[in-house]
Amino acid sequence: MYRVVAHLQLSIGHAFAAGRDDVDPTLTSAVGLLQEPALGIVELSRPTIDGQGNKLLLDQFLASLGTGDMGERVALPDGRQVDRLPEVHKRRYVSIFGTFELTRTVYGSREGQKIEFVPLDNRLQLPESVFSYVLQDWDQSFCVEQAFGPCKCGNGHRSTAVTCCT
Repeated sequence: MYRVVAHLQLSIGHAFAAGRDDVDPTLTSAVGLLQEPALGIVELSRPTIDGQGNKLLLDQFLASLGTGDMGERVALPDGRQVDRLPEVHKRRYVSIFGTFELTRTVYGSREGQKIEFVPLDNRLQLPESVFSYVLQDWDQSFCVEQAFGPCKCGNGHRSTAVTCCT
């Protein structure tokens, strides 16, 4: 496990230090990180002896990305220029590995107004909600199953009574 995170930290760290923006998105996206079997990230989902290893590894990975600072001013895709706000903003992120607090550089017109761009959130492809896409998916599955009950057709399919194949 530690080998995987060390490799990720080294690769991402070198790319960011060199000012490169062509880093493989799989290495910098929270979604990609959890879905990329070629990187051996599946190891992160295995239980550890103390139960905290997975959280520690993801915490180290997130810390290696920094705050996402892209300089004093950033050009948005629509051509507008937005300024870096003076204070970093904190964000809670809840994943299958635990709860994390991200410290992020944000861009907008001024403090107290709408935040226009958050590079770290964008790079990690974080959802608007504090809950990861995996937890949101599990929540929706649980709600549907609780509302409609499991399928009892006996064909071995895992579906709800709504989509039962009888």
